[in-house]
Amino acid sequence: MAAKTISGAKIECPVKVMGSLDPPTVVSMALMEAFQNKNGWKHPQLPLLTGDKKTADDYAYCLDYYLGGHEIKKFRHGKEVVYTITSEGYYYYVGG
Repeated sequence: MAAKTISGAKIECPVKVMGSLDPPTVVSMALMEAFQNKNGWKHPQLPLLTGDKKTADDYAYCLDYYLGGHEIKKFRHGKEVVYTITSEGYYYYVGG
């Protein structure tokens, strides 16, 4: 996870530093399409659950890149760590 300091506050950013124009990975774009809202890509995404931190970070960056934001929650399921990643959608973050 990358970090950037803005006005004295340390901001944690998934995978890349804010303002990056690097396109998301092909895998994360396929995940975004697979978890797309049936009403269209600009609406809230269905949640993705994964135990893989890299997948969670890549997917979160993809949602930021295309939809303007994401929500990620980390929780324990027994000894495993699970990440839930979703997005409120383009209309929520960017407008429309």
